[in-house]
Amino acid sequence: MASEKKEDRFHSLHDITAHKVVSIFSHGKALDALMSPETPVLVILVGSPGVGKTTVGSTFLKHHPFTSHLKKDDFYTVSSDLLLQRVQPYRNATARLYDEIYDKRKEKHEAVTNQNFSILANASLSTIMTKKNDFLLPHTEQQLRIKLLKQFNAEEKEEKENKDASRVCTCGCGKTLKPATIKTHMKKVQQVQQGEKEEKEEKEEKELDKSIVDHTKYGLEIGIRHGLNIIYDTTLKERDIIKEDILPLISKYHKKYNILVLLVTASPEDIKERLRGRHHEMIGENYVRAIKLELVDKFVNLNKKAFDKAQKYYTDHAAEFKDVVFSFEEQENPQRKQRRARSRIRSNSKNRHTRRYHSTSLAKSPKK
Repeated sequence: MASEKKEDRFHSLHDITAHKVVSIFSHGKALDALMSPETPVLVILVGSPGVGKTTVGSTFLKHHPFTSHLKKDDFYTVSSDLLLQRVQPYRNATARLYDEIYDKRKEKHEAVTNQNFSILANASLSTIMTKKNDFLLPHTEQQLRIKLLKQFNAEEKEEKENKDASRVCTCGCGKTLKPATIKTHMKKVQQVQQGEKEEKEEKEEKELDKSIVDHTKYGLEIGIRHGLNIIYDTTLKERDIIKEDILPLISKYHKKYNILVLLVTASPEDIKERLRGRHHEMIGENYVRAIKLELVDKFVNLNKKAFDKAQKYYTDHAAEFKDVVFSFEEQENPQRKQRRARSRIRSNSKNRHTRRYHSTSLAKSPKK
């Protein structure tokens, strides 16, 4: 995980400027220092979230003909994650939500579940896609809090039967409820109404020109315009990013590039285990960029399908691309056999958030 100083954090979308984006992607180096005297290399590093692209990629690139002469510091790294992890309101919101989950689970002597983390995963997509100055985080946090409340309510079993007669709820929903459940139902209704009110107010707020996704694309354009050696950390989907995002820029700035598309693979089970460890590792960084584990199989299949399709097309039509030489490689990330991430985290007793690290080890105690 890339480290950053607190002064590098973004407190609003307005804080993200072109200069800061380029500085982050260039690791603070001047672009002249990253310019390649030979044909530059563009590494499109793809694979499912949590597969270990950064680790496998850095090792693989030492031996590939396109990149064996380059060092890690010679690359300009383009990744929306590098921007997202610097958004302070996002870090604060996910930390608050995690604390609430932890406290709720602790009351029951239970561990934080993968289903809880799956709800937190919704925060990242809205943050990188929105053009609202506050990243839509006040609204997103409230909506996720409502989802978590529903999740907890669905899990709770009634400890005693309510023998009172049912009656029609007064909120206007028309539901017939028992008196003991009406209070909880009304609370949910009020939370939803408050969320809708905030959403309406946020829609009236003026949008900025660029989202985090737009800033990432701009950062990529700067890298290609200057002919830098680039690592583009992304995920392949149905959209052809080579055709739509990369080749037009190479043509626009009259550049020649060696393009290496590296697909990092692993079994879905191993990716899920890595993600579990990464979720708890991020807690030590005071935020959680969660990934829905139930989507891992889909991510694996999408990346593989898109990779195979691109490899076939750009290999068959190689003669059409005079300024580009393609190479497609697939590298498996072996199953991690070392200690799990959360074991490492528990050893950091000095961190003020240490109490969070034990969330997965809370054992149920017998009821008294």
